[in-house]
Amino acid sequence: MKTFDVEQFNKNKINNRYTYISKDSTKVEQSTWQFGYEETITKQNDFFQVYNKYYKDGTLKVTGEFFPDDFLKGIWKEYDEQGNLVKETDYDAPYKFTWEDILKLIKERKLDMDAYGFLITRGTSDNGTA
Repeated sequence: MKTFDVEQFNKNKINNRYTYISKDSTKVEQSTWQFGYEETITKQNDFFQVYNKYYKDGTLKVTGEFFPDDFLKGIWKEYDEQGNLVKETDYDAPYKFTWEDILKLIKERKLDMDAYGFLITRGTSDNGTA
């Protein structure tokens, strides 16, 4: 199971934040929260970021992927302080189309995702269908 390197964080933090770039150009942003630590991992050329939240001892509390400033993706996992999986939430479950389906459509239609006003979002209708 992934753990948070508390010693490394404390050695490098500035104003309770530490950001670094790993050898494979992955950006890791770490900070504190009320009951421990959190980090956001951004891989180069990936649309999604990984979010991890940790207890004060560095044990993983929550992990999952998200589309920045918009929606959660896939299965998010929550753990207790002993590292036992206590909950899984599938944020893709209510939708008819996967992210991979949408990305394929974007590529087929040669849409420019960097164009002004381009937006990808998720939602459900009042009756709970996507």
